[in-house]
Amino acid sequence: MEKSSNFATDLTFGEQSEQWVKDIFCQTDGTIEVKTERDIWLTTGNICFEIESRGKPSGLMTSIATQWIEVFKSGNKFISAMIFETKMLREWVLRGNFEKKRGGDNDTSVLLIVPIKDLFNFYTKEFQMAKIGISISIDVTKIDKTRLFHGKKGIYMDLTTFIDTTNPDQYDQHGFISQTVNKEEREQGIKSPILGNCKVFFDTSKDNTPAPEQTPVAEFNDAIPSGDDSDLPF
Repeated sequence: MEKSSNFATDLTFGEQSEQWVKDIFCQTDGTIEVKTERDIWLTTGNICFEIESRGKPSGLMTSIATQWIEVFKSGNKFISAMIFETKMLREWVLRGNFEKKRGGDNDTSVLLIVPIKDLFNFYTKEFQMAKIGISISIDVTKIDKTRLFHGKKGIYMDLTTFIDTTNPDQYDQHGFISQTVNKEEREQGIKSPILGNCKVFFDTSKDNTPAPEQTPVAEFNDAIPSGDDSDLPF
């Protein structure tokens, strides 16, 4: 039975991929752009993307296609092909520190030279689990003590935050911190007061530099004995 179940799951997974490919190649609205790499890629290990021509953005930078296909040929023989979402490929190429060269008619075009091995790592880098560092600041005088609860090792408080890593607010903060409300309270429109803010200081999806050292956070699990809240700072 297990084999049958796994087979059905794998079959469905495969059929979804087949449909995805069909959807791409059956488009009739001109949303596919195909670029063919000729023999030179076999010796250099690189491909190039045109990003400018005669002083204006061009090629990958201006393509309106939703899908970008890189086809690799050796002579008249097709070797392989790679399919990308154009918008994502464009953003990734611009973030990379790739070599620029002049080319085209009278060297009027600007080309980005991209190692093929980096293309193969493209989606791995794009979709790997990102790590972010967040600094948090709260006003403890605003804590609703009725929402504190006793746990096995102390007195606890549930907090909620929504973080926008790309668009800080006018105070350069990336989100707010509030005490958590339960489902029934949310349905009644009850909102917990905002206790403070949070700021992203490190993000591996945007910055490859090591995270700055932070002061170690003390473990407070055993700091407040269960049943005794006399030491709470309010």
